Amino acid sequence: MLSEPLTIERFEGANYQQRVLRLTGPLTAATSLPFQNALRSENAGTIILDLSHVPYIDSAGLGSLVATYVSCQKSGRRMAFSLDYSRSL
Repeated sequence: MLSEPLTIERFEGANYQQRVLRLTGPLTAATSLPFQNALRSENAGTIILDLSHVPYIDSAGLGSLVATYVSCQKSGRRMAFSLDYSRSL
């Protein structure tokens, strides 16, 4: 069974220390490795994850989000999540 792809677009934030990553597609066990690799390559002081185009997150995807958040905290960086609740049901 093929899973849906996860695409990650990078945008500059409001200032040079911010980066916005827009995820499109599910964050699952099958797509968590590309997600983690994309986050490892970012060195911005603040990373904003736009999850408004993520239809679902499984337990492995949630684990990736938590691990990434903890890693940012340990390195003195900040992470924020952006969601669009109006798109739900």
